[in-house]
Amino acid sequence: MLPLASRSAEAVDPRAADFASRGFDEIIAACRLPKTCADRPPRSTRTEPVRETGNDNIVEENFIRFDGLEISFLFVFGNAAEPSARDWVKGKPYPPPYVTNLKITSGKWPVRQGLRIGTSRVAVERALGRLVLNEDGCANILDEGTMSDVRLCFAKDRLRMLEWTPGWDG
Repeated sequence: MLPLASRSAEAVDPRAADFASRGFDEIIAACRLPKTCADRPPRSTRTEPVRETGNDNIVEENFIRFDGLEISFLFVFGNAAEPSARDWVKGKPYPPPYVTNLKITSGKWPVRQGLRIGTSRVAVERALGRLVLNEDGCANILDEGTMSDVRLCFAKDRLRMLEWTPGWDG
């Protein structure tokens, strides 16, 4: 990801900003994390122990990989600074996952605007507006309202990778 200062000074197209913030929602809606995504079992999973973050949230961090899809997410169980913090006890239902990173490298995973890996750059720009590619063939879009970003990488004018990093102050 490029540092903020090296990003294009052009205004971000509202379609692209929305895509940076919520373009992966359909994938997450099809998942029952950490067990399945679109009824597909994971190839690998890793879970970090429950811990407190810098702002006192009690979280469990998870990394899960499916064929062509990688997701890092947190389960936020409560806030240790609040007197009514709900400390999670093993066996209780999990809260909804909070995605911290999602990467797609396979056309098996469609996203908003019908985009998927293999879509032509022309079709992507028709859906999101003009993209400025760096020397690696990638475009970085930041939604300044949510501080979420998405990286779109192309090879031979075809989308080859999408990677979201939603904004979070946890």
